[in-house]
Amino acid sequence: MRKLLQVLLLLSVTGFASADDLSDASQYAAKKDFTRAMQIYTRLAQAGNVEAQEQLAEMYWYGDGTTPDEKTAETWFKKAADSGQKKAQQFMQLIAQRRSRSAEIAYYADQFDGGDVKFSNFHCVKPA
Repeated sequence: MRKLLQVLLLLSVTGFASADDLSDASQYAAKKDFTRAMQIYTRLAQAGNVEAQEQLAEMYWYGDGTTPDEKTAETWFKKAADSGQKKAQQFMQLIAQRRSRSAEIAYYADQFDGGDVKFSNFHCVKPA
C-alpha cells in the first residue's frame, strides 16, 4: 500500500511538473524566445504530451525558432491528431489539401502574372 501511495505521489508531481513546463514553454513562445520554448516542447512532445506535440508542430510549420520544416511538422501534427487534438486534425486536413493541390498552388505562386484578369469583370474601379 505504501509503495502504491509513493507511485501515485510521484505521478502527480510529474504531472504538475509537466503542466508547469508546458506553461513555461508557452510563456517563452509568447515572448518570442523560441529556442527555450522549442527545447521544452521537444522534451515534452517526445514524452507523449499531445499539447506539446501540437505546439512543436506549429513551430516547425511556421518556422518559429527554426527553418520551416513541413515534414517534421506533419510528423508531430499526426501524433497529436491521432491522440484527438482537434487543431492538429485540422492541420492534417490542410496538409492533405495542399498536397492534392500542389500543382495549382505552384502555378499561382510561380507563374501567374495576373495579366488576364480584367477589373471590369469584377465591377471594380482600376486603382490609380
